[in-house]
Amino acid sequence: MMLNAGRLNRCVTVERPVVTPDPTYGTPVTTWQPVCTWWASALDIIGKEATQDAMRQYTRPCRLTGRWTDRIDPTMRLRLGSRLLQIVGIAEIGVRQGLEILAEQYSTTGGGAQ
Repeated sequence: MMLNAGRLNRCVTVERPVVTPDPTYGTPVTTWQPVCTWWASALDIIGKEATQDAMRQYTRPCRLTGRWTDRIDPTMRLRLGSRLLQIVGIAEIGVRQGLEILAEQYSTTGGGAQ
């Protein structure tokens, strides 16, 4: 399967977690560091809303497809415009022809993650 370059119209920033100790208390502090940019097509999937522990949560899944790279793994997150997406799963398309990533945006405000 060949990927159509014209459909890879979303610039995604791939970020990895960096954990450092807090200088005062020594507790772990997680920051996110850009790893690379990855051009992909993005398809939003209808989200779902749920209530857990009296808090409304809304998830907004997104399926991203782009060229194959070995620089993305499930511990990372994706920045798509103003959206932050947690990687749920990664699948290889063909033999190193492409990647399909399922990611979700979470919101505790309910009614539609922005």
